[in-house]
Amino acid sequence: MQKFPQILIKLSIVITIVADLVSGIDRERILIPEERLEEKVTKNNSKNNNKRNLWAANIFANLSDPCDYISNDYPYVVRRTCNPTSAPTFRPTRKPTKYPTNRPTRKPSSIPSTMPSITPTGTPTTHPSKSPSLSSKPTDTPTQIPSTSINPSVSPSLSPTAKPSYIESLAPSTSHMPSGAPTGVCGLTPTQRIEGITQVISTISSADDLSNPNTTQYKSLQWILYDDNKYLCPNNKNLVQRYVVTVFYYSMNGNDWNDCSYNSTSCMDNAVFKEQRSNFLSDSDECEWGGLECNKKQCVIAIMKQNQQMSGTIPSELGYLSCLRILDMDDNNIFGTIPDMFASLKNLRTIDIDTNQIEGKIPPSLLGLQNLVVLDMNDNQFTGTLSTQKIANLKSLEFFQIDNNHFTGTFPSTIGQLNNLHVFTATGLDMVGSMPDEVCQLLTVKGGELMHLWTDCGGLPVPEVTCECCTQCASDQI
Repeated sequence: MQKFPQILIKLSIVITIVADLVSGIDRERILIPEERLEEKVTKNNSKNNNKRNLWAANIFANLSDPCDYISNDYPYVVRRTCNPTSAPTFRPTRKPTKYPTNRPTRKPSSIPSTMPSITPTGTPTTHPSKSPSLSSKPTDTPTQIPSTSINPSVSPSLSPTAKPSYIESLAPSTSHMPSGAPTGVCGLTPTQRIEGITQVISTISSADDLSNPNTTQYKSLQWILYDDNKYLCPNNKNLVQRYVVTVFYYSMNGNDWNDCSYNSTSCMDNAVFKEQRSNFLSDSDECEWGGLECNKKQCVIAIMKQNQQMSGTIPSELGYLSCLRILDMDDNNIFGTIPDMFASLKNLRTIDIDTNQIEGKIPPSLLGLQNLVVLDMNDNQFTGTLSTQKIANLKSLEFFQIDNNHFTGTFPSTIGQLNNLHVFTATGLDMVGSMPDEVCQLLTVKGGELMHLWTDCGGLPVPEVTCECCTQCASDQI
């Protein structure tokens, strides 16, 4: 049977969906356009520069002292002496000078200043100060040469220096009271972090799965807690998302994938950009992992892992990827049933899971996806009937393919309510009866959008399906 036309239509629809997602792309992520402030900031900076240049031109001619100069800290004029005084002042200045003198005073001050200088002098004084600085604040920058005191200070400084010292102290400071329990990067003890993350994840996966070492949920939680170098905190906004895509990796036996597994030597993502990406379970953000795409808010909108030798069952945790729009996992070895996980996936537009070994019935929540455009389920082991009522909820559906499965029963007339349908192929099934006239009215020759309508209406001597309006008839008889 020739499927080339319907494949072209499917590709056209999928490309249109992807094009909608990647419009305005910056080739790093799939972005959602937002207002940008760079132009406004640039204009403001330009306005301030013009104002300062005008001010500088007016004041430059009035500078009387040759050592005066215009500061970058507009609008101030800084006055400084070219040479130091021959002897120290009797009383220190109340505030430090903003800039050091070119040379130090010949003699030290008899009374220390109450505030440290902002920057050190270029050359040290020839004699030490008789008493230490009275300032409770450290200098902004460390001295180039450490003090030679063998004993540490009795009490710690009230605030740290702005920059670290280049040479370590000769002796440690003495603490009279021990610190409390150590804290980690989350402001929590390691135990508190583990308990906090586990509590969040327990709202997604069952306690039994999280405590069973043989489950993918247990492996994923352990990786988040101990092996992930991201070292996420319980309140991290991407904690749930990173956990979910990790569960997806373990559920699909990610170590055996063709590309982008944890141990892969390369990760070339050919789904959208044909660019090098990061492996799954790498230290990078999960949005950089090959096969995942995110919007500007770093929320996963697409899982595209076609022909990757994926084998395993679809985890129900995918239902927590609330931004998901594309789920494309065709041509793999996925088995088991589809979990009833679609209630929160209101933005989902493409489900492409053909050519796998998936069995069971279509979950009810899937038939409630009113924004779904592509539903490609052919060449699997699905069973059951097409729901008479719920299938009419797929109002946006354009591509519906269920060939080569084990569906039974008859075609419901409610399929005729899918006014946007372009392709509907249902060959190689166990369905019988006649095609409802409501479906035939969707054909382009009747003024509708439906271009391809295929069923098992070609068997001899009696076809399984009677369809006078089908554009192509196949035979399910051997």
